[in-house]
Formats: sequence, structure tokens, C-alpha cells
Amino acid sequence: MAIKFGKNIAQGLLGNFSEYDLKKATEEYGKFLMEDEIIEKAFKLLRDALVITSKRLLFSDRQGLSGEKQRIISINLHSIYNVTVETAGSALDDSEITINYIKTPILNARTLEYDSHTFEFPKNFDVAELYRYFMTLAYNNVQTMNKL
Repeated sequence: MAIKFGKNIAQGLLGNFSEYDLKKATEEYGKFLMEDEIIEKAFKLLRDALVITSKRLLFSDRQGLSGEKQRIISINLHSIYNVTVETAGSALDDSEITINYIKTPILNARTLEYDSHTFEFPKNFDVAELYRYFMTLAYNNVQTMNKL
């Protein structure tokens, strides 16, 4: 247990997400969930978190010295339209997943606002599974948006 804890702290200091226990994530972030929404996967930095629910991605950005102040950013899963992955190299490189999404609440509006967010994961984390999940979601979203 101490070794895993040390790895998580080291990864957090490097700016990498580590997997986070679902029970702990539900205890900590359950108050931000909508009705019938469940946490499917969670990742943690030292103080920040990435929580994947059945409806959204939640980013927790803890601020201040104590970390009591918290900003929650939410991205609807149905707005994700593209995903890129960068796998770790042989040196100290880490893996990255970049999610591109539509910020505009009405997806068929005349003018859309786009954004992206990149998440870094430790070298030993299998990003392929997470990439497949998000890419399948993005593919299906594009099909739906374009009525294909």
C-alpha cells in the first residue's frame, strides 16, 4: 500500500492522473451528480480529479492553500466529437489523451464554440482502453449529430 501511495504522489507531482477508487470518488464527488448519474471511472492528481460519469466528465480543480475552495467543470459526454492519444515513449514521456468537445449548449446552433482538454497519465497506465472508450463515444456522437 505504501508503494502505491508513493507512486500516486510522484505521479501527482509530475502532473499525471492516477486511478482513483470508485467508492472514494463517489463519497467525494457524489454530491455533484445529477439524478440517475453514476461514476464509472475516476482519476486523481494530488488535489484535482477527473471523474467520468454516465453523463458527463467532471473536473475538480481545488484551489488555495487548503484546497477547500473547489471549481467543478462539467463536459457533457454527448458533446465530445474527437479524441487524440499520445502514448508514452521510452524515456520519461507520459501518455496523453486530448478530448475535443462542443461548448455550445445547442449542438445544431448556427455558431458553435469548441474547446479541448488534455489529460496526462503515467507511462504505465494503459491509455488505449480509455482512448477506445472516448473514441467510440466521439464516433457515435458525430454519427448522431450528422444524422448518419
